[in-house]
Amino acid sequence: MIGNFELQFASFKTFLMGSSPSTGLGAIRSRFRFVTEMKSFLAFHLLIASVGLFGIGAKAEAPQKRFEFSEPQMGVPFQIILYASSEAVANRASTAAFARIAEINNTLSNYETDSELSLLGYQSGKGYWIPISDDLYRIVAHAQRLAAETDGAFDLTVGPLAASWRNARRTQQYPHRDQLAQFLHRVGWRLLRIDHSRQQVWLKTPGMRLDPGGIAKGDALDQALRVLQVCGIRSALVAGAGDIAVSAPPPGAAGWRIRLTQAEESKSAPPTYVVLSNQAIATSGDLYQFVVIDGKRYSHIVDPRTGIGLTERRLVSVIAPLGITADSLATALSVIDLDRVKAVLEGYPETHALIVTLVNDNPLKQSFGQFEAFVSGQLWFLDNGDVRHEVAEILKVSREWEQQAACLQKRWGGHGGTIPMLPQPPCRWTTFVGEKSGVNLAQPQHLGNRTR
Repeated sequence: MIGNFELQFASFKTFLMGSSPSTGLGAIRSRFRFVTEMKSFLAFHLLIASVGLFGIGAKAEAPQKRFEFSEPQMGVPFQIILYASSEAVANRASTAAFARIAEINNTLSNYETDSELSLLGYQSGKGYWIPISDDLYRIVAHAQRLAAETDGAFDLTVGPLAASWRNARRTQQYPHRDQLAQFLHRVGWRLLRIDHSRQQVWLKTPGMRLDPGGIAKGDALDQALRVLQVCGIRSALVAGAGDIAVSAPPPGAAGWRIRLTQAEESKSAPPTYVVLSNQAIATSGDLYQFVVIDGKRYSHIVDPRTGIGLTERRLVSVIAPLGITADSLATALSVIDLDRVKAVLEGYPETHALIVTLVNDNPLKQSFGQFEAFVSGQLWFLDNGDVRHEVAEILKVSREWEQQAACLQKRWGGHGGTIPMLPQPPCRWTTFVGEKSGVNLAQPQHLGNRTR
């Protein structure tokens, strides 16, 4: 029992420190130094230790059952769905994950005046470098990279402008133009300097405020999943305010089946689902948060370069390996010109986007990367984490295949949803499947249609 606990604790410490002696990543350790308050450290790790001490490391794998949990975090509902061997294991793992989310919120909240993020803003314009914790550094480093790649369309320093437009939504009045002009002088990603070697930042102008609204929730999803994995949970989904991150598929399924958010004018259309495994999806748009002033609709998303809430109706969904990437890109792609989307996405491997723009109240869909391939039934997810597309000639190999599929669909339709059927695949697919996954493409495959 003690040995299992030591292994669990060592793994978690390695994760927190951002280094691994077996990989020799000393550079990462210097980048992500462990800088958190001792009280938070002890409370959180004792919780993790309690999970390790109560039998997570059992050798015989018990049948996995589904458990669901929800808590308000970061001002929105967060939900965890996981598969565990017992209710006790599930309870302790979910409690640890929610505690991690709360810890991140205590660092990144721009509503709490004593959070590290808020205290950082109070020191803006003081003329000195400010050391920051691992959690804040991770956010700032990612945000600054994306800001540079989007010419400031994504900007962590947008805080003063975002606050002004939040007030506009409450009062239903356009922000004072002189005030917006004043705030624009406090906003700009180049006003935020970062020293990666010493993990510290410099805020150049007085009155700067950082707003993590387009990135923090995605990062919280990632961190919660990591805690669940440390606790021995292999299959889990974490959702917050519509952003979702998943680990391995549920037992017996090839992925987590997730319904896409639809544009208001498209809600009469059939729902669209994607199937994800070890990925995240985030959607950004003005579906719920907007204000109409003098007959014009302004989004809650502010263009940091102009100081004005977006007026183009755009709904952006991004699939990425990490929640922090999906969340931040969904915001950035809501702001930048559409002709720049492809170039931005090229800097983020295995990242895909679907953008729905309302033109004269008609939805215009544009897919980037391989987003359409993730629509339910069009991807195979393999046990080793690789993803391979079903090639078009397999899907539409012949009229004979269509007849076979129709018969099999009738036979297997009772399982719910659409079950993709394939005849004997080409030799290259038979070889690939036999060598890497053991999945027989000639058999009906259930891509998570038991709604997760």
